[in-house]
Amino acid sequence: MVSDTNTHRNVEDRARSDAAQISPAESRMLEAISKIRIDTEIDRDAGWPPRLKRATAGSAALSAYSDRYVSPSDIRSSLEVALYHPEVEEYLKGRWEVLGCQPFARRRNAHSIPRVVHVAIFNYTTNQLIEISVEDEQVISIEEKEAHESPEAPIEIAQATAVARAHPTLRGKIDGLAAHGILQVPPEGSSQGHRCILVMFTEQDDLKRELPVLYSAVVDLNLQSVILSGAAPPCRCVPTSVDRESNS
Repeated sequence: MVSDTNTHRNVEDRARSDAAQISPAESRMLEAISKIRIDTEIDRDAGWPPRLKRATAGSAALSAYSDRYVSPSDIRSSLEVALYHPEVEEYLKGRWEVLGCQPFARRRNAHSIPRVVHVAIFNYTTNQLIEISVEDEQVISIEEKEAHESPEAPIEIAQATAVARAHPTLRGKIDGLAAHGILQVPPEGSSQGHRCILVMFTEQDDLKRELPVLYSAVVDLNLQSVILSGAAPPCRCVPTSVDRESNS
């Protein structure tokens, strides 16, 4: 059985051996690091979010969480408030979808961080993107934005995928393939300014390798139709006259 004395001696010998392998420059660096004093004293008078005392930055970074967690119930309540607001109801004529509800904290001062939920709605009939800001169950702003200013929503990808799978040029060729979608807003052509989804079909997801696009289609969500489709490489956003003829 090895005694404690021998164990300690072996540890010290290994430490001296490791120290002998450190260069003079590394030794000076380690000595300098050992003298650094890290000040983690919190300034309790600065409010929330917490800041270190003697911090030189003019403003503190806002915490991802405020003093009250924005729960799914809060988001549903904010969505209901937005949808039933009289001004918002004027935008909800025709075919529209809720693209998303995004919690957001904006700081007024060190002790006040209101919870705001941004509700994004797109009207495909009028081609309008509306963003409603709701704070404490009150609508505080309604803004009209460009079609591209909100990312693609899961409901949009699902709709575009269904339209693409039913198109004659792809039907039967993409069975069993996985679909992926990304927003595109054509700058010209018959779909100019419309929210379109580029749907890309690949083999089933594989974390160990990059999957090439086998087929793709551009679906105009305003028109609920495929404006371009075919085999890889991925389609262009704006179809040419040849593309229109092949998809007719």
